Amino acid sequence: MQLSLDPRALSRAAEQLRGAADELRGAAARAQSTALSGSFSAISGLGNLGGHHGGFLRGGDGSARAVLSSLADELAWSADGLGATFAAVTGQDLASAAALERGAASFAVAGFPPRPPRRFASFSFPAPACGGLPGLAELEQRARSSRTGDAAQAADAWRAAATSAAQAATRA
Repeated sequence: MQLSLDPRALSRAAEQLRGAADELRGAAARAQSTALSGSFSAISGLGNLGGHHGGFLRGGDGSARAVLSSLADELAWSADGLGATFAAVTGQDLASAAALERGAASFAVAGFPPRPPRRFASFSFPAPACGGLPGLAELEQRARSSRTGDAAQAADAWRAAATSAAQAATRA
């Protein structure tokens, strides 16, 4: 049986995986930096909704940031694994050749990078807590004081996460 490995093709594949990982890390950093929080709006329920969305973007287990970072780590691990596999195959080939030349056993030990821990988890998205409705003038004032820029930034972070995930999927 003949086995042929193209080092340049493996190197290109590893670089594509690393590029996809970098893309996801950039999206995770963007999700982490979103300013959307519970202070987004004084309108009853809207502040809660902003806080939940902001937390889901940048929070802990199950957040967009955690999932994107975990996927990036998996892609980087795959890239490192390609290199380790190539080294193992070529190392074994060299060990076998040396054993045939000397007529004695020759050993090769190859390592493989440990798989990163997965950080995918369930999450709950609670319903916003709504209180009584103020008068129309008060509602208008609260609406005007809402930090709509924070919501726009969070929307941009969601779009970046979706775009990065799609690009990473096509690159990897």
